[in-house]
Amino acid sequence: MSLTLTADRRLIRDAGKSARYLVANIEAPLRNGERRRLPLNFALVIDRSGSMTGAKILHARDAAIYALGQLQQRDRIAVVAYADAVEVVMPSAPATRAAVADASRRIGNL
Repeated sequence: MSLTLTADRRLIRDAGKSARYLVANIEAPLRNGERRRLPLNFALVIDRSGSMTGAKILHARDAAIYALGQLQQRDRIAVVAYADAVEVVMPSAPATRAAVADASRRIGNL
């Protein structure tokens, strides 16, 4: 198993308040003869309320688009966004390359 941690900045202040972000990437080794995983029915729910302005919504969109890129064509995807109302950005569909590209474009427009 491997663990890689990446901070959003090289240096962190030792005094005062600041928000920092850390990406943790954990990879488990494959076993010999490991079975394929079951198909996913994957729904992304994205907060686009006023508290998500600036870098927060950019990071949320980037993470969502990255997650879509990890899906296989036998999976299903849906995208929902909310603020003061809930919007189905993309209803559930097979995760074909075209559907993933469409979902990524729609997320990019949030």
